[in-house]
Amino acid sequence: MGQIRTEEELNELEKCANDIVYFANTYIWFNDKKRGIVQFEAYPFQADFLLDLCEHQKNIVLKSRQMGLSWTALIWALHRCLFFFDQKGLILSMDKSAADDALNRIKVMYDYLPDFLKGDLGDNSKSIIEFKDMNSMIKSVAMTESAGRSDTPTFAIWDEMAFPRKGVDPYKVWDSLKPALGETGKFIGISTPNGFGNLFHRFWTQGEERGFRKTQIHWTSRPDRVGSIELFNELEERRKRRLQPTTEQVERVKAVSHWYEMECKDMDDDKFSQEYEMNFLNSGRPAFSISKVLKQFDNVLDKFNKLNDHIEQYKKPEAGVEYIAAFDTSEGTGGDNNAFGIFTRDGEQVLEYACNNVPLRNFTDEVVGLCRLYNDALLVVERNNTGIGAIERIQETHNYFNLYYSPRDGKAGWHTGPVSRPIMISDLRELINKEELIIRSTSLIEELRVFSYDEKDTPKAPTGYKDDRVLMLAIFGQAIKGGVEPVAIRVSPSKRKRRR
Repeated sequence: MGQIRTEEELNELEKCANDIVYFANTYIWFNDKKRGIVQFEAYPFQADFLLDLCEHQKNIVLKSRQMGLSWTALIWALHRCLFFFDQKGLILSMDKSAADDALNRIKVMYDYLPDFLKGDLGDNSKSIIEFKDMNSMIKSVAMTESAGRSDTPTFAIWDEMAFPRKGVDPYKVWDSLKPALGETGKFIGISTPNGFGNLFHRFWTQGEERGFRKTQIHWTSRPDRVGSIELFNELEERRKRRLQPTTEQVERVKAVSHWYEMECKDMDDDKFSQEYEMNFLNSGRPAFSISKVLKQFDNVLDKFNKLNDHIEQYKKPEAGVEYIAAFDTSEGTGGDNNAFGIFTRDGEQVLEYACNNVPLRNFTDEVVGLCRLYNDALLVVERNNTGIGAIERIQETHNYFNLYYSPRDGKAGWHTGPVSRPIMISDLRELINKEELIIRSTSLIEELRVFSYDEKDTPKAPTGYKDDRVLMLAIFGQAIKGGVEPVAIRVSPSKRKRRR
């Protein structure tokens, strides 16, 4: 750090060290392509983003174009190296030109700092800037499959993560980078969408499971794009609750936004959808209407109860309400998820429980407890493979008989097979298109978003993705389609030795 000459400078130094937003708004100047060198003034979402980067170890950021988040991440990197010892930053960019540009941005910001915030620089080449006083440095490189292998970074920023260099496998990049970061290194992945199936999309859709802080920044987060202070304040209220603008709000912004009129109104729909609405476009044949699926994000709640790491409770049970529960089973040994959901008969999701690391026996015990909590909900269990054992445990161990019974063979449970599966998906599509479901789970919406027909015309999740929640929802769809009625009393199964 530079030489402190006055008490005022010492106070400013302490302020900057303890408040990154103050540091950014007070001392950061940058080179704007249109306006030249200008002082940084954080939009509310940029200020929150800076704080998120300080607080969370792993961040994945889905953004609209031209939101200034790459700049903001570089400000965080500079602050990190100015005020923390022994920092080794690594910035990954699409190509060498982008890598050089990223580091040059940091150098411009550093050059415009007052002397008391600067220190002695060491290596100051095209790809490295070294802060000798803090034993810290930032290295900016083009994306390669050996990124980080020869380094021990304490943090890494991967810009435009969804757009790898030609010939570079991003999965191999991550395989190299992850062990280099170790258990304590910070990671920031930032990108606009670029279709689905790539590493960025997988990290985004599986973010919570991988321990990422997910941040989504819509184009309406910039006040200069909205055109109405009242409407922007309304949008800000949702953003602060980590919710996206509703479909209706976006249409209102489009009607009054001069920016939208000038820049985007005549843009190709798919291009605008991907680059500004942040939609992962499916190059295959989606099983469900993407616009209808995305509209379900309007139903996502900012606050709900987490009964444990895997159970999300969106609404507590209410007396007199009839609930229907759907259960898609798996072994619970790290592969497919067990997926369980509870809904009102009118189609509103009130609870979801999904994970792949709780043994089916234990998961089933918890399912029965949740069904009892929700007014002895009618339980529809998929009767395939592992589901048979789950049904026996539900009946014999827990004496829970308010189950769905097949009208075809009288057996408990729903059978999914080559004939019934396409029908289930078709019926679910109709429910979604008619907006007869209220889905609260973002994970379920993300699964619906990528669920597609493969080359054999089979509806399923793409390789590497899960569809257990989708099938759980489809099972519920069959329950309400069939007009099933709750069963108060059932004859216990024949006496036989119960499974231990």
